[in-house]
Amino acid sequence: MKTSTTKSMFAVAVWLTFMLFNPLPSMASECIVSGETKFAKIELPGETHSYTFWAEAGQGVVIQMADNDAAWPPRIQLYDPNGVRVADNSDGSYPYTYAAIENYQLKTKGLYTIVASYGGGTSEYGLSLALTGGTTTSLLDRDGGDVTPSETRSGTIAPYGDTDIYTFYGQIGQGVVIEMADSDVAWPPRIQLYDPNGVRVADATDGSYPYTYAAIENYQLAMTGIYTIVASYAGGTGEYGLSVSVMPPKNPYGLYPYHPLPPDGNSVSLCDWDTLSWWPVDTATGYDVYFAGSPCMPLEKVAENITDPHLPMPTVEGEQEQVCSWRVVAHTPSGDVCGPTWWFATESISCCALTISAIGQGAVVDPNAGFHEYSCGQVVPVIAVADLNYEFVRWEGSAVDANKVVIEYQDQTGSKVWVTVDGPYTLRAVFEDVLFDFPLDIDPGWTRDGQWEFGMPSGQGGGEHGNPDPISGYTGANVFGVNLNGDYDVRVGGPYSLVAGPFDLRGYRSVRLSFWSWLNTDWADYVKNSLEMSLDGKKTWLLVLHNPQREDTADSAWSRWECGIGSWADDQPEVYLRWSYQVLAERAYPYSGWNLDDIQLCGRRQ
Repeated sequence: MKTSTTKSMFAVAVWLTFMLFNPLPSMASECIVSGETKFAKIELPGETHSYTFWAEAGQGVVIQMADNDAAWPPRIQLYDPNGVRVADNSDGSYPYTYAAIENYQLKTKGLYTIVASYGGGTSEYGLSLALTGGTTTSLLDRDGGDVTPSETRSGTIAPYGDTDIYTFYGQIGQGVVIEMADSDVAWPPRIQLYDPNGVRVADATDGSYPYTYAAIENYQLAMTGIYTIVASYAGGTGEYGLSVSVMPPKNPYGLYPYHPLPPDGNSVSLCDWDTLSWWPVDTATGYDVYFAGSPCMPLEKVAENITDPHLPMPTVEGEQEQVCSWRVVAHTPSGDVCGPTWWFATESISCCALTISAIGQGAVVDPNAGFHEYSCGQVVPVIAVADLNYEFVRWEGSAVDANKVVIEYQDQTGSKVWVTVDGPYTLRAVFEDVLFDFPLDIDPGWTRDGQWEFGMPSGQGGGEHGNPDPISGYTGANVFGVNLNGDYDVRVGGPYSLVAGPFDLRGYRSVRLSFWSWLNTDWADYVKNSLEMSLDGKKTWLLVLHNPQREDTADSAWSRWECGIGSWADDQPEVYLRWSYQVLAERAYPYSGWNLDDIQLCGRRQ
């Protein structure tokens, strides 16, 4: 068990953390939000500090100011948006360490001002703000939040004057038990309960020594809505546990807006997060969404009566870290149901854009096509999927040109890539129609001469040079190959050709030929292997590719070849293709020759 000394040391450590990350305010007014505690010092006699916050009429407010110095009484004044003082509190009893404005219901909507002073004295102090219906935590004080359903929470009250805020959703007639306790006898724990209208309905503190326990018990809720618990130590510091039980238990998740995304109190990059969403409310017919883009701005309606429990992220001004708050009101046949106020902090991270699109018959998914922003340098996956009877061809765009794309997989059905988004890039997935598809499961009847054959290769040849033939096609058993049972004949002769066509390509552009190849051949100076195309199939043949002039080719596996022939073949009524081999010179070496499978012509409709 922790000792009181350990606890005090922990509280001092938290107090020092506040001093480090929450610098002393200047004379100018500073913004404070619900759930936040300011730590500062009145340096000179007669000095005052002011803090402003935005609130709505009807909200309940708790403001506490405290220190550990008994020399001067702290004082807090509250001024409404019209500049009229509406509350004033100073601890007139000795020791002068604590002042509070409590159970006060705000009458006017607008910007309120808190004035903190020491009546002519000086001291360090902590000052906290709690608003019913407001945010429950802040960047510098994460203690607090929703406690539905029943659970026990732990927290720390530090520095002096700190308060922690908890909320739960209750229905009229439910009984409630709230307990707060610690193992330290230095300060009495205190819990205040405020109803959905901002009125304090219960207040409990242990006035007897040792000061370790406070409880609100046997209390029956008088209305339905979100209740607010304010936990404090009446000016002291310490660690505590707090629990809430609501009877009979009811699942609140379908009864009011819950489970926000971004999660309440998280820091997020707006480069990555582009949506607000929440748990759907039972029987809701629509939702209003209120949003504030900075701490001391009012919540303003940004969406009205939308049917889905999500909407695009509203615009947040500025590039630096900013705290945004938001709230959802659900419309139901039995009346409006108001959710809690959530907040998130934006990270000051530079954003880089990736614009994703698709050309042809297919789609980009996860993410979808469109404009996306990411933290600069983030590596993101992009997936492309071809439609049925269409084929994924390639990625293109400035991201490809800048070598920012790494392919995880790619075939005719689609592709997945990883893109390093460190600048403004474009990425396009290109899909094409499969115009003609020859898997060679059966003989298509194309013209052939020489040693071209259709059938199953036997895996022979290559005994002296190169590698043997495959033992099957890339898919299926059959191929078109040169001598399926060994090496080609090295006697000078040819060309010997396999001729396919004619193919009617009218109405198509960006025509592309693809096929799987297994080639073993001598230099092209001795044995030339070529792919050609023709628009008449007779005299005029255009060379598409051939094997290297002074280097042999020795494949030991299937490889996919792609040839863009659109500059000749686009929108043509008759297109012929010809694969040939020709022995050009004496002393040519025997190789196992050329094998072809899975031949396709693809293109895009004009």
